[in-house]
Formats: sequence, structure tokens, C-alpha cells
Amino acid sequence: MDHLEIASAFTLAVLTATAWVSGEPPATATVLANMTMAPTILGQPWLSPIHWTLFVELVFYLLVALLFSAGALRRVGVLLAVALGLIAATVLPVTLRIHGLANLPVQYLGLHLAWLFVGLLLRLGMVERRRGAMEAVLLLVLAQGGAVLLVADYSLARADLFVIDGRIPVMSAYALAVATFWIAVRARRPRSMLLARIGLISYAMYLLHGSVNVAIYRLMPLTGSMPDALTMAICTLSTLVVSWMVYMRIERPMIRLGRRLSRGSADRIPRADVVATGGSNT
Repeated sequence: MDHLEIASAFTLAVLTATAWVSGEPPATATVLANMTMAPTILGQPWLSPIHWTLFVELVFYLLVALLFSAGALRRVGVLLAVALGLIAATVLPVTLRIHGLANLPVQYLGLHLAWLFVGLLLRLGMVERRRGAMEAVLLLVLAQGGAVLLVADYSLARADLFVIDGRIPVMSAYALAVATFWIAVRARRPRSMLLARIGLISYAMYLLHGSVNVAIYRLMPLTGSMPDALTMAICTLSTLVVSWMVYMRIERPMIRLGRRLSRGSADRIPRADVVATGGSNT
């Protein structure tokens, strides 16, 4: 996904969430901090409870960029080591706290990032056929599952929302995610133009569905009865329409701009190399 696309669509989502937030309008500092995709680091809350995953995505992109610059993005052993280290960064503080050995800060970012590395290794193994990738996936899935089981009671006890309803929903979601990816790649199905088009607008749907729903709920409050089905249908249709408009008017132009800028940068590299070496290879 293009970085300009991410930034532009997210900025719109922040402004939309600001417009529909309940109670008093948020402070300017809160709005500006949310535009960085890392407001909690700046001591500000998220405007939307669903946008926190963008920080995980942002950190993952930074790690991928570092691995790419080091020439290790497709080295299975390095990826596995990084992912296991991320898991340990969560498990170790929790374990030390449980046993009263140290009061280290606890965060679940490591587990979220490690799971993204599962997806990367699955691609390397199933699509690019990298040697050892599938064995790494198996080891990492087992380590991730064991880590979740280990921290589940701690998370539930302090109600930090990493584990909300217990182990079974979380472990089932992990298993379903891997199975879905595996089956889809193996079967090369589904092949659907409709799903492909929904994929184009999925980022806008993720960012804006909450604000769209809140707007509709204000006009059509939920009652807990059958008419709510109509309200939910209107929410779904409205989210699709708004997301498509955002994709066409904001995301796609930003994608094109980003590609033009990237091509311009790539065109300048050979000339810079010629100047640096004082000549050419021809």
C-alpha cells in the first residue's frame, strides 16, 4: 500500500472521527497526535477505538524497511529470529510480573507484530517457495499460540482488552486466519471481481465504517428489534459507497502521485551513480 494513500485516507478518517466524536470536541493536540498514527506515544488518546492497529502496521513497515535495507527481508532465519524476539518482548515482562521478580512494563505490540511475520513467512513459503519457510511458520505459530495461552489470564485479570472473552476466541481466530490463507493459496480461490473491488476499498472501509455507522445511528437509533436489520443494511451500503468515493477521489490519486514520485527517484539514481564514479560502464 502506498504511503501517501495511507496518510491521506487516515487524515480524512481522523477529521471524520473528530466531527462525530461524542461529547465535547477533542483538543487540537489530540487531533494532531492522531494524524501521526502514534498518539499514545505523544500522551494522547485515539479518536477511534479501531485505529490503534494502524500503529502496529506502521511499526511493521519500519521493521520491513530495516530488513530490506539490510538485505534480510527474504532470509527465513532472520525473520524467524526477529519474530521470536518480538514474542519474547511480551512474554518475558508478563512472566516476571506473574512471579513477582520484576515490575517491567507490559505491551502486546510484540505479539501483534510477530503475527504479521507469520503472514510474511507464509507468503515466502507458499508463493515464493523459500526453503525452510513453512517450518518457520509452524514454529512461529506454536510459539505465538503458547505465548497467548501464557499471557491470557494476566490480560483478563487486568482487563487490558488484549484477551477479551477468553483463550478460545483468540486461538480460534489465529487458526481460522492461517487456514483461510492456506486454503485460498492452495485452491487459488475465490476469483471474484466483486471481492477484488471490495479489496480496493477495504482500507477506507476499515477507517470510516465506525464514523459512518455513528452518523446513521443518530438518525436511526438501534432498538434491539427487527427494524435494526434495516439500519445495519443501510450502514453496510453507506460504508461501501463512502469508501468507494474516498478510494476514487483520495486514495487512487495519491497512489498515482506516489508512483510518479517513485519513478522520478528511480530515474535519478543511475545519473547519480555516474557522477559519483566519474563515468559510465559503457
